[in-house]
Amino acid sequence: MINMGLTEEVRTRVCTKCDFYKEEEKLECAAFKEARKLVEQKKITLDDL
Repeated sequence: MINMGLTEEVRTRVCTKCDFYKEEEKLECAAFKEARKLVEQKKITLDDL
């Protein structure tokens, strides 16, 4: 299950260089998806982003 607070925090940290992420369209780039997955699996922390 996806933690929406975590998703927002990852988006804030990852999506700083482009405008690919579109909330209303639920579009997510591969970097965003991978970062969120690694944080959820506790392989990296938000500070690592």
